[in-house]
Amino acid sequence: MAECLILKKHNYKFDAFYTRSVCEVKTINFSDFELDRRQSCSCKEVCYELSDNLSGQLEKVIQKATSQLENYKSSNVINSIIFLNINNDDWQPEAQSSVYQKISLFVQNFTKDNLEIIINLT
Repeated sequence: MAECLILKKHNYKFDAFYTRSVCEVKTINFSDFELDRRQSCSCKEVCYELSDNLSGQLEKVIQKATSQLENYKSSNVINSIIFLNINNDDWQPEAQSSVYQKISLFVQNFTKDNLEIIINLT
């Protein structure tokens, strides 16, 4: 089951006639390590932490999306949305909520006025 989390700071300016929004969608796929592990049918230990690899990927992807959304500033865009689709390495159910919380705390560092970040974990 996929989970979705919305992180935002509201400071939207609303026009009487319309509101312009743009959305940048980014996907983080399984790591090469996880793909190799699945092919070899080997076991792994349960991880309750946000890995350095995933936090680095998140930061890179958010910075790229933010940069791409900046191109629309001159187009009278009122708010911007980054939709992150994360296909992370085979989380165990007992660890998923812990990692999910850590991702949301990490991503909050990148939210700012008129920028909404939506996280979809699959």
